[in-house]
Amino acid sequence: MKKHQTTMASGQSNKNPYVPLRICECSEMCWMLLATALRSPSNNIKEIDIDANYMSEKEFFFGGLKSSNCKVEILRLPYFPKHNDTETYPPILGLLSNPSHLRELDLKHVIALNAKTKKALATLLVMPGAHLEKLVAHDSSLSADFFQNLATALRSSMCNLKELDLKRIYKYNDEEKILPLSEALGDPCCHIRVLRLANCFVGQTVFTALVSAFSLNPSHLKELDLSYSTPGLEAFSQFCSLLEDSRFKLETLILIQLEWWDYEAPAYTCTFSTADLRSKPYKALASALSSSHLRVLDLSFNYLDDSSVECLSAGLANPACKLEILRFESED
Repeated sequence: MKKHQTTMASGQSNKNPYVPLRICECSEMCWMLLATALRSPSNNIKEIDIDANYMSEKEFFFGGLKSSNCKVEILRLPYFPKHNDTETYPPILGLLSNPSHLRELDLKHVIALNAKTKKALATLLVMPGAHLEKLVAHDSSLSADFFQNLATALRSSMCNLKELDLKRIYKYNDEEKILPLSEALGDPCCHIRVLRLANCFVGQTVFTALVSAFSLNPSHLKELDLSYSTPGLEAFSQFCSLLEDSRFKLETLILIQLEWWDYEAPAYTCTFSTADLRSKPYKALASALSSSHLRVLDLSFNYLDDSSVECLSAGLANPACKLEILRFESED
């Protein structure tokens, strides 16, 4: 077990240092010692990063998470083998018993969560006394029920979630299950500031739903990642119009390698020429730069023809443009 160099948390004295832990390999005795430390009233462990390739059930550690003396605020969990379908994933069960300190939960390496665990995770977001602000989940097996429960949580005044990272959470042509979540983002109780949906193949239906939601609840979102999406020209034009709305406070927009042609849709028809497909989206985006709040824009690995580059250059040259960082990596 590795312990990072001790750093001082704001407002803490030398007697109570902030202690982050990174666990690479750990014997059963180490898990027992860690659980004992978490149960201690004098422990100051605020961050645990379990960086093991495999984690079997460590009852001692999970028991430590349940303790009222556990003050962990950031918890990053590793790959966990498929567990009993009738049991809640043990770390989540532990957090349900002691939710008041946790601020960030990273489950990006945890896959195939069962229905009971998914429901418990949604419950954790709205429990009295819970203060979870950041959730990371990259599991493509997450079901429609999970997103429905998550949407319900986001509509609750009890939910404190500010950052939602759901990269790779569904596969191509599987986007309908995320529609309830898209619609929930428009609820005034939803205060999401950072939304990451990269590698989710967000298509025109969900993209349109997102634009509608952000129009209803425009003031909170600051960062949006929709990389590797297939938004469609019409939906993207609507989004660019939203960028011009002074109420929409988005500052960071990440749009790596967008696709403008839905090759696999059998009934897809296109009324635009190839040149339009290449230039129209970026012309709309360039037009929005002078009115938007954007500070950071990432257009890496997108094809921009000469006309698109000219439009973007004109938008950047506008004195009203607030953009400070433009990223554009290419494969060449």
